[in-house]
Amino acid sequence: MRKILVVCCTAHAFGLSVTPFGLSGTRAAAARKARFCSPHAMMAPADEGECDFLVIGAGANGMTFVDSMLLANPECKIVVVDRHEMPGGHWTVAYDHVKLHHTSIVYGLESTKLEGSWSRLALQRRMLPWDHCATKRELLDYYAAAMERWCRAGSVRYFPCSAYDFSQLQQQDNVSGERLHCWSSLVDSREHRIVVRHKLVDGARGECRVPSECPLDIPVDPRVALITPNELNSSSVTEAARVVVLGAGKTAMDAVLQLQRLGVPPQRVTWVIAADGWMLNRAPSTTLRGSTKLFAQALLRCDGDTEAAYATLEQEGHFLRLDSSVTPTRFRFPTVDLDELERLRRVHDVVRRGRVARIDLCAGAPTLAFGDGQPPLNLPAGSLLVHCASPGPLHAATGRRRLFESDGVLNLGHVFQPPVPVSVAAIARLEAARVDSTLDLAFGRDVTGLQEENDVLDALFTNYDLSPTSTDHLRPIINLASFVCLLDPDPAVAVRWLRNNRLSLYRNLLPFQRLRVCEDVGVLLEKSKVLGLRADEVRQLRQMHQTKLGAVRGE
Repeated sequence: MRKILVVCCTAHAFGLSVTPFGLSGTRAAAARKARFCSPHAMMAPADEGECDFLVIGAGANGMTFVDSMLLANPECKIVVVDRHEMPGGHWTVAYDHVKLHHTSIVYGLESTKLEGSWSRLALQRRMLPWDHCATKRELLDYYAAAMERWCRAGSVRYFPCSAYDFSQLQQQDNVSGERLHCWSSLVDSREHRIVVRHKLVDGARGECRVPSECPLDIPVDPRVALITPNELNSSSVTEAARVVVLGAGKTAMDAVLQLQRLGVPPQRVTWVIAADGWMLNRAPSTTLRGSTKLFAQALLRCDGDTEAAYATLEQEGHFLRLDSSVTPTRFRFPTVDLDELERLRRVHDVVRRGRVARIDLCAGAPTLAFGDGQPPLNLPAGSLLVHCASPGPLHAATGRRRLFESDGVLNLGHVFQPPVPVSVAAIARLEAARVDSTLDLAFGRDVTGLQEENDVLDALFTNYDLSPTSTDHLRPIINLASFVCLLDPDPAVAVRWLRNNRLSLYRNLLPFQRLRVCEDVGVLLEKSKVLGLRADEVRQLRQMHQTKLGAVRGE
């Protein structure tokens, strides 16, 4: 009932004519179709007045930004526009058996525990808080409750089933100097217009991409039996002569585990892996040391040598590999426990011939063609292929976009290691400080040589590139130093924020571990040449280290 209440009540409260989404797939599909045949398609545009921030996307990024901005500035007025029928972004279209692969205590919103009451977890579910990994249903209920709460408080206006055309960002501001933005309803095609006082916040284009919305980008014979993990159930796999999982990431791992839960013997499964990747060990000894932070720390110890860092973390038990005889070549932050790893290793028919180039049907049997002169893979007739090769959170739109793009546009992304919510919360906190004029802009201007506040932010905070070819894995340390120095004239303010934020590793996972930002920057400066730091980065870090970070040494 919560999902229905949020979408229907909030949408009608702001004058949207919508169908009660979430009641049934048929009715939802009919509503989406209505945008092509609605008699109201030529209605006059709706004037929505003004807001402080226009947030595009109600997924993990957009929802975290709204929550953290309202915590920093409760009087802020925000409009959220999203193409989905309910809050949750990619979680709304992900497969039903999905769940977080890392702990819930560092995911979701700054204001509300995703894992719920710790005492209830311990007493009713016999579970420690850091062992809780939220399911799809828990995530959707969590985001729906938050949106309902904000809308009822009058802080947020929510427009589901709506599309924002990003090409309008190339247009000039209107004559008053304010920023006019438009979006259209996918239900009745009506256009809505609003003046944004501060910024448009893009939480949509960097959203995680899942197979149900991201078809394979290679030629596929339409007669091939190809499904997404959303369609993976007992009826779809019962008659299959062989089930072939395409992909090497967490989605593929989930599919392999789900097949075993459905009773498919591992001997009937073929796993096609383009390139092996390292996995993080979810064991408590690793989790409690902040697994996602370990990689940057290992790089510092190993003088930036990626392969040496991988080997060191494997020796220490933090990194895992699927096959002991195959050395992974990339790291994309997937997390598994030892039980899951054992079940993944039950699949022995693992094909490693690079990326699939095309899928054909020859004499009723699927054939997978590969590049680089690799032989094709001929499968038996009746084989079922499962597409798990979508880019997930690490696609091109997430890597190299500027965060503080302009004084009117803010792009959400990673400034720290995954998961993404703490990065978005930090970006929101910086933006709130900019609006409230509490940033240490004098220091930022001195460090960067720039004058405009948004230019200073843009120069000091770079989107952490998580792509497989990235060489920027020390970026979180540099961004953390910038955050501590710029958020407030007193660097202890940023340290307290990190210590008290439930999304931060240092709140629940590492309450007794030091932040080490001063010490880590000292190592970066000492090894700047071997680590390949640019001259401007060295100059900025040295100034931070000499003037502000010393105040938080030992923190």
